[in-house]
Amino acid sequence: QVRGFDQVIDFFSNIGARREAEMYVKMFRDVVPWRFAVVLISADTLEGSVREVALDLAYLSGMNLYPVIVLDNLQGTGGRLVPRNSGSEEQKELPQGQRIRKLARINAKLVDEVHAAGGQAAGIFNEIFSLRTPPADDPEFDFRRMVEHLTLQPIRKAVAKRHIPVISPVVMDRGGVSRVVSAEKVSKALCARIKPQKFIVMSEREGLVDTDGKLIKNIILS
Repeated sequence: QVRGFDQVIDFFSNIGARREAEMYVKMFRDVVPWRFAVVLISADTLEGSVREVALDLAYLSGMNLYPVIVLDNLQGTGGRLVPRNSGSEEQKELPQGQRIRKLARINAKLVDEVHAAGGQAAGIFNEIFSLRTPPADDPEFDFRRMVEHLTLQPIRKAVAKRHIPVISPVVMDRGGVSRVVSAEKVSKALCARIKPQKFIVMSEREGLVDTDGKLIKNIILS
């Protein structure tokens, strides 16, 4: 059976770019598996293209690449990277319990679709958060306050079993009460903690937008 990396090299060899393919394959092979990428997937993408996303994730897992997936929490993201589709109707915000149950169903759906596509994935809910994780839905909340409350052990454990970690942004406090927190800020906090090679946002929109809702055409990394 041909492994994913070999398929990539064979494909690029056929178009005369074997050297470039080998360079990128070596770069990704040298990465700590769970530091490959953090991927924030928007609610619109999850609801409309979950099977296509699962196929892409299964392909990556076949190449021994395990991106850390964060699922958008459907309502109240606490950020503007993945705003709702402008054409969609405004919906009444669901109670916390319903939002958590819906997140759980979407998490399970994505995990099942990855398995059906020949890959491996594992759902992660409140295991990466401490019991003192602060609320993060306030627009002024600094995501860096969340970094110290994250534990990477569940992510490492999933990847050690060759599973892509699929995280639902749900935390549980000391009283046993669960609540949904900002998926966008969880993603940023994970990036600060994991230091991945890539931070990827999957959205049905045409790209990232600024605080005024305008498309960001260029991003300069300093």
